[in-house]
Amino acid sequence: MPLTRARSLFAFACALAASSPVQAHAPARVMQFLSAKPEDVVLATNRGIIYGNLMTRDFKILCNAAYGVSPAEETVRVARTPSGRLLVASSDGLQLSDDKGCTWQPAEGLDEVLTTAMAQHPSDPTQIYFATYSSGEAPHTASLRVTTDGGDTNSTLLSLGDEFLNGIAVAPTTPAQIYMVGITLGPMAAAEFVARSVDGGKTWERHPIALEMMERNAKLLAVNPVKPEEILIRATGPEPSQAQRLLYSADGGKTITSLGSVVGLDSAAFARDGAVAYVAGLDGVQRVTGPSERKLEAPTSSARISQVFELEGELLAAGYYQGIEAGKDGVGIGPTSSLSFEPWMAFTEVDEELKCSAEVEKKCKALWLDWQIENPPASGRPGASDGGTTVADAATILDAGTDAGLGRKDASGDDDDEDEEQDEDEASAGGSAASSDGGCSCSTTSLTGSLREGGFWLLALAFLSRRRRPSVH
Repeated sequence: MPLTRARSLFAFACALAASSPVQAHAPARVMQFLSAKPEDVVLATNRGIIYGNLMTRDFKILCNAAYGVSPAEETVRVARTPSGRLLVASSDGLQLSDDKGCTWQPAEGLDEVLTTAMAQHPSDPTQIYFATYSSGEAPHTASLRVTTDGGDTNSTLLSLGDEFLNGIAVAPTTPAQIYMVGITLGPMAAAEFVARSVDGGKTWERHPIALEMMERNAKLLAVNPVKPEEILIRATGPEPSQAQRLLYSADGGKTITSLGSVVGLDSAAFARDGAVAYVAGLDGVQRVTGPSERKLEAPTSSARISQVFELEGELLAAGYYQGIEAGKDGVGIGPTSSLSFEPWMAFTEVDEELKCSAEVEKKCKALWLDWQIENPPASGRPGASDGGTTVADAATILDAGTDAGLGRKDASGDDDDEDEEQDEDEASAGGSAASSDGGCSCSTTSLTGSLREGGFWLLALAFLSRRRRPSVH
């Protein structure tokens, strides 16, 4: 199947999904814990970057539109350096911000490429590895790059052919060991692989990842900090809400076995001592025990977890950490022994926008109203920075426009041309901010088979089909 046809099908399917009025966006979901210090909480979510202070219970959000990324873009990665600089790797390239995300500029020489993966050095946070993919005319080329100064400059560590890297990881205690997972693209098929370097990226060994018929791209989940040859990989099934296989390798990817299936498998993290690992999914947190023989324990709760993070001997779990019936959506904390969690931060506490400029406020206006409706403060009061707009008023404004995010009308009743242009770009990416599932999963599943006939996997197409937009300043 020609690439242009595959792009059109993908964009069309997501445009159909975007017309659903069921929900304006994918539910808020933590994708990374950038900082969990009590007075410096920084969470990267699919809806933006949350800044907070646990001591004062003050939480603000910078919406994802401020840096030009759709909530549907699942592979977005964010890094923060000691100076506070933010780096965002997405289909809009590698972007840098020195003012908490209020203004952005492209990294040197990377404003015309896709940035498909990123990982930070565990002991030198100014050293960051990232993958690029040229989206111009064929032949497409990929590369693994590194910056040692927080993004001011970068250099090519490894040049690749028509391959797509969708994951990078640096071993936590032995950073000379670097992993990457990717896809070798072909005219009629695509081959998944995992590659490892034990000398900081000078030389590499790679091994195939055998996926089953209906599985798509593999995702690198975790590297054991004590035994860096141990890794966990997800084999993505046809439906994210269904079981995904958890793959395990004890020898750096040479041999890969399946530990079982996890419903909605999203993330994993090894304990600091490497003895166990924790896996997050729609059935809560599950342990991977061992270490002599790794086994996946059965789920012990009905919680819905998107991300796990070990914090000084305890676990942070993001999602409905006490079960969806409890209605506590945010981040919970609890002992690793029980895997039961108490509130740490609730999404309803994020009741203020990060104040930047009029331009950013305009970009985030509709998204902020959506956030208020979906995460109303427990007291029922409006958000601190909404200028007097109540949650009920916000709902009225949303109803006055079309489906949230697509041709929405602003509070004055005028069409917001800039919002329309932005949402049009997001729709072309295969994931509108207005889609009912935030990622077109309902449509992409049905297209998986036909897209694979063209030799391009769904993840690559999501990047390639995104129309380039000017850098955000």
